[in-house]
Amino acid sequence: MTTQLGSAHTVQPPFGLPYRAYTTADRYSVHRPARASKIERVQDAVIGLSTTLDRAGAMIGRWIVGVREELRVRRVIAELEALDDHMLKDIGLTRCGISYVARAKIDARWP
Repeated sequence: MTTQLGSAHTVQPPFGLPYRAYTTADRYSVHRPARASKIERVQDAVIGLSTTLDRAGAMIGRWIVGVREELRVRRVIAELEALDDHMLKDIGLTRCGISYVARAKIDARWP
């Protein structure tokens, strides 16, 4: 049995009964699996997007940390290059060692 809706659509009831014969619970039970699978697909998409955004945020965070570190190194180099040779000798440096000292991960505490 088919039911005409307008002139272009034909609806076949799922269990062979007229659509009005079904209770609301029956209609919900027919559509429930489709809704559940759609919800699962949306949840999977949101989780995938969340993971992608987390990775992108981490990458941008590492980039920002790198840029800040490079700016710090350049400031240190500029300050040390502004000193004269006698001041550098007093702190135990030469001009050729400025870049190394600025870029090295040296613990500030002396033994």
